[in-house]
Amino acid sequence: MHVRFYSWTNTSVFLGVRTRVPTTILPAGGIHLFLWCIQNRIVGEVTVSVPQIVTVVGYLTILESHAAAFRENCSKMIELRRLEPGHLASAYSFGAGGKVVSREDYDNADAVIRHMELGNHIFELTQQLVEITGVELHGPQAELEKLGDLFNGMSPAIFNTEFGFRR
Repeated sequence: MHVRFYSWTNTSVFLGVRTRVPTTILPAGGIHLFLWCIQNRIVGEVTVSVPQIVTVVGYLTILESHAAAFRENCSKMIELRRLEPGHLASAYSFGAGGKVVSREDYDNADAVIRHMELGNHIFELTQQLVEITGVELHGPQAELEKLGDLFNGMSPAIFNTEFGFRR
């Protein structure tokens, strides 16, 4: 791997501590890696690239009469998702008036497709308990294009990820 080094003499503030930003590494692939140093020790880094992560956000409304059954369903779904390869994170947030937000992160579009195939029966049960009021898909354009047919009937809002990082 070819690496070029650049140095600065000015300082900046990182996490409330005065730091030097001595080095930006530019690998042959053109992805910048910024390293923050405090007293000549690397304390943080940010990679400026577009991760392949695909995020699916669902907006739901549940009736009070279905709230307990839906929460039980959520618990079962979370346990199943922990076992799925490529399923990075899954969470349900509950708000006033029966509003629920479902957030799921996947390695890529293929993991989303695999998830939908494996959990189709659970998704059908969920639809009996809630009204889906909106869907968002976030990810790199090439990954989102793979999901067009899968989410077509839901009219998702599409957000092309242009900047981000993954730890």
